[in-house]
Order: sequence, then structure tokens, then C-alpha cells
Amino acid sequence: MFGDTVCVSKCPNDTYELSKCAPNIDFPTCPRAEIGSDLYLSRYCLPRNPYMKEELLKKIASGDLGRYMSDLATCWWVFLVLGGITFVLSFTYLVLMRWFAKPIIYLSMVSIVVLLVGGGFYVYFIATKYEMGDNTRKAMQGMGILLWILSGIYLIILCCCWSRIKLGCAIMEASSDYVANTPSVLFVPLIFFVICGAWVVWWVISAIYVYSVGEAQ
Repeated sequence: MFGDTVCVSKCPNDTYELSKCAPNIDFPTCPRAEIGSDLYLSRYCLPRNPYMKEELLKKIASGDLGRYMSDLATCWWVFLVLGGITFVLSFTYLVLMRWFAKPIIYLSMVSIVVLLVGGGFYVYFIATKYEMGDNTRKAMQGMGILLWILSGIYLIILCCCWSRIKLGCAIMEASSDYVANTPSVLFVPLIFFVICGAWVVWWVISAIYVYSVGEAQ
């Protein structure tokens, strides 16, 4: 719909008035206005006739752009609710990290070791169900041994980096304390979200303006 347009110097006021325009592929010559029109949104000339204007707006609303705008207008409250829920969950998570940062990190490290060792035993045990000399038996036994080797390497890495792991836990706790004591910092991403939203709106409006020019000759 927005592609079937042409840029004019002003909206034609009288019927059959010749418009001064910038021709494009769709309109190689400047058209004559069959009806009077007025300027809307500082960009588009819409007919003065109420019925024709309403039909034109319905046609615009029935397109993809109109459906997108209609969906946003209908579901605006969903975005607000989700934003509020996200804010509350983020704050709660950061506060809880004050008490659960170290347990979660230590539990995750222990879980990885248990999974590697247990997975090795499980695969090695499954391999015993195959006959001796079977390639599948050998492959699964090799996979079990590989898992044990990986668990050993992982334990060695943990031992070498233990001081840094403790430092990381302390940093996470300090970060949680800072957020809990300075909750206003949570408004920083909200402000940037508003700025990005304004930029997206400006970009969409600019894109519509550029698209409405049509394809230049």
C-alpha cells in the first residue's frame, strides 16, 4: 500500500489539480488529483471525503503493517506485565545470590564430576552386555575410560584454579550485596530499553517515509 505512492510538493486541494511531484517507477508522470485531500501526520495526503478516507484507512490496516500495529496496540499490556515480572525476578535472583552463590557453584562442580564418573561407570557396565571381541563393546569401554580421564582432568583443573574460584564466588556475593544495597541500579537497563525503543520507533517511521517515496527512476 505504501509503495503505491508518489512524493508531491503539497496536497492537491482541487479536483483534477496537477500535482508537482518527484516521479518514480509507479508514477513516471505527475498525476492529477481526482479528489481534494489534506495532509496527515506531516507526510500523507488523505482524501477529504470521510467515506473514502475510512476505506483507505481500512485498506492500510488490512495489510501486514496494519496488522503489526494492531497487534501491538492490543497486546501493549502484555509487554508491561512481562517487563514488571522480569524486573522482580531479576532483583529476587540477585538478592538470593548473596546466600546461594557459593553453594550453587560448588554443587555444580561436584555434579559435573559425579556425572563424568557415573557416566563412565554406566557406559562401561553397558559394554559388558556385549560379547568379547565385539567392536561395540570395545568402543563403549573406550568411551567409559575417556569419561574417567575427563573427570580426572577436570579435578586437576579445579585444584589448580581453586583460589580463583573462591575469588569469583566472593565477587558474586559482593555484586549481590551491591545490588541489594543499591536497587536503583536496576533502572539502568530499563532506561536503555526505553532509549532503544525510541530508536526503533524512529527507525520504523523513517523506513515508512523512505518506502513511501517509491522506487526512483
